[in-house]
Amino acid sequence: MSTGTIDRWFAAVAPSVYGAALAAACDRQVALEVAGRVLERAAPEPVVSLAELVDRAILLAFEAGPAEGFAALPPRERAAVGLARLAGRSVGEIARALERDERDVRAALLAGLRRCSATQPARPRAAVA
Repeated sequence: MSTGTIDRWFAAVAPSVYGAALAAACDRQVALEVAGRVLERAAPEPVVSLAELVDRAILLAFEAGPAEGFAALPPRERAAVGLARLAGRSVGEIARALERDERDVRAALLAGLRRCSATQPARPRAAVA
């Protein structure tokens, strides 16, 4: 790739990769480091989709320092719930990204979402007039 092509590619994908890392990471510094690593590793690869880069950023941010809402989840559940909630991935897409069986992904999603709902404080209901 020429320098101009690389610059255009970087400008096109960097905001989405950083945004995904920021949503998944414990702080901005971790997100910035993660985004940099994801983009640096992807630059020499022939073809990498934006979706794959976003998935990589989320998963790497979870390893480097997950955001508070994800930190309490076990890694298997964190990865499945994170890709579903932050990247909008389907069960099949998550299974491919994690190289796992769809049944395993469904089980991880269910367990992770149950764990999340058990730790969330109950919201007060509005008074009915």
